[in-house]
Amino acid sequence: MKNENKTKEMLIAELNEEKFRYYFEFSNIGMGIVSLDEHFIKVNQKMSQIFGYSQEELENKTIADITPPEDMEISRKIIQDSISGISEENTFEKRYIRKDGKIIWGRAKTSLFRDAEGKPLYFFSQLEDITEHKHTEKALQESENRLRQMAEHIREVFFLQQLKPHAILYVNSFYEEIWGRSCQSLYDNPQEWLDSIHPEDSPRIREALKKNHKTGKFHAEYKIIQPNGNIRWVSHRSFPIPDESGQVYRAVGIVEDITEKKHLEEQLQQSQKMQSLGTLAGGIAHEFNNILCMMQGFGELLLEELPEDSIEKTYMKKIYNSGERATKLVRQILTFGRLKQQQYERHHLQPLIQDALKMMRSTLPVTIDIQQDIDPACSPILADPNQIHQALINLCTNAFHAMEATGGVLTIRLKEEYCEANHPFSPRKAGLYLKLTVSDTGCGIPLENQEKIFDPFFTTKEVGKGTGLGLSVVHSIIEQHQGTISVESKMKPMALSSPEELRNDGNPGGTTFQIYLPVAKGDVKIEKEEEIVLTPGTGHILVVDDEVALTEFYQQTLQGTGYEVTTFNNELDALTMFQENPEQFDVVLTDYTMPHLTGDLFSLQLLETRPDIPIILATGYHSAISKERATSLGISEFVMKPIRSKELVQIVQKLIE
Repeated sequence: MKNENKTKEMLIAELNEEKFRYYFEFSNIGMGIVSLDEHFIKVNQKMSQIFGYSQEELENKTIADITPPEDMEISRKIIQDSISGISEENTFEKRYIRKDGKIIWGRAKTSLFRDAEGKPLYFFSQLEDITEHKHTEKALQESENRLRQMAEHIREVFFLQQLKPHAILYVNSFYEEIWGRSCQSLYDNPQEWLDSIHPEDSPRIREALKKNHKTGKFHAEYKIIQPNGNIRWVSHRSFPIPDESGQVYRAVGIVEDITEKKHLEEQLQQSQKMQSLGTLAGGIAHEFNNILCMMQGFGELLLEELPEDSIEKTYMKKIYNSGERATKLVRQILTFGRLKQQQYERHHLQPLIQDALKMMRSTLPVTIDIQQDIDPACSPILADPNQIHQALINLCTNAFHAMEATGGVLTIRLKEEYCEANHPFSPRKAGLYLKLTVSDTGCGIPLENQEKIFDPFFTTKEVGKGTGLGLSVVHSIIEQHQGTISVESKMKPMALSSPEELRNDGNPGGTTFQIYLPVAKGDVKIEKEEEIVLTPGTGHILVVDDEVALTEFYQQTLQGTGYEVTTFNNELDALTMFQENPEQFDVVLTDYTMPHLTGDLFSLQLLETRPDIPIILATGYHSAISKERATSLGISEFVMKPIRSKELVQIVQKLIE
């Protein structure tokens, strides 16, 4: 104890030396001398200010008095390491307790002093208050954590890159989802994202990057190819980061996956294209059907007059049959444009398939074998049988063209199965469906064409072999029936010479269409068609159409079966005559599209004059009128052109009777 007091006196004497005392007392760093048993021996003004004590108060404290209990282990380890000689000079950061109880952070530097014999004497400590720095550091860390959390959880690729030398400083994990590659692979090879761009877009993007390299600004949309071959669309934006001198040295950017957006845009464009085509189809259909009505009508009349074995009748039949083909073509145009009014009732598919195959069998060459696997127990569907029949014929015809050169096997299958909503072929909702499969062993469809086959007017067939409407009509029909259609196809590896070889070959190639149509439980309505016998008629028919040739056809047809016919090519003149003597007419036949009054407005004027007058409204096509609207106005019959002479006479006969 005596020696220790002597040492303390010597130390105080040293501190009293002018130069050292000034440095110790007025330093802007806290300083203190601490005994080996952790008591303060001497502290300067700055040290006492840091802790909020007077110098005298602090010199009566120990290290434990100003240290949170949980941090004392740090202090004791420093003391033990210093005394044991492991490290006699140490710098560390730890927490301290001020006089007012507040916790502060300090950065301490301690040195162990020994006597001439190496015996430890005391610690000399320097302390800097880094509380504010710690708070700033913590706030910065929290800010970085928030930014990292944002970056890691946004559904875009977020990146930071250095321009020279080029390096990726940061990229979030969404890169792995979009590019299908690891973040580490991008750090290792900063060019990886660029090398993954689709060859169609790569030259454009590389050129844009060269132009914008100095500014750091960049915005482009392009396709990338993932390692598994999948293609994704992305929107890439980057923004410059200047250094203190204003030079761009880094860039920050965001890349968004816009694949779904692109698909929606394509669907919208397709929808708009279909709308435009539908509008065009409506105009074409109206004019075409007027022309066809005249061709078919006068053709029918002429066929009745020509001798059965005459060459003229043979030619006339060819002309008439060409008109029939044109009529079907107009019907297909209206179908894919979704302009044709459909009538849906419960029908079994089995007889429709049999009828279609019977028709196809008579036209297919013997080199094409037809196989069928039709489940007779399948439930009915809500359908327009004519449209389903048309879809079947179109699919079979498509298969025929694929196998025309080499022959092959056409297979039709029908079965009923339950599908979940997430079925691979995406039924609209879970439930029972009829699965109709039409497959062939033909040449197959190239991969690049498979996405286009349902587009209107898309065809790879030579001129005269197809209109490009067949599959687009099928697609439209199936969608209108709330169904789905998909295609699988592979190119035939080699030409096989016979249907037997195709049946025995395990991988013949060809195309398969799979159609899912929702089941409609309930009874199927069976209608017996009653044949109407044409008998000589009596009655006065008013015919109104702005086409002179059409009124002539109607007049010839109706007069030929005994009716009196009055025709007008101007609806206003016809209305005037009718209003003068409405009782003289038994039936009115009017067109819809006329120069001064549309057929529905003309009919309303007639009905206002005589409410019980039977009216037949004929149209080539118009979006503003339908059978339901015509009926609601009081119009007796609504017919689509071209109308055949026998059908016209049947309708008139029914109305008069």
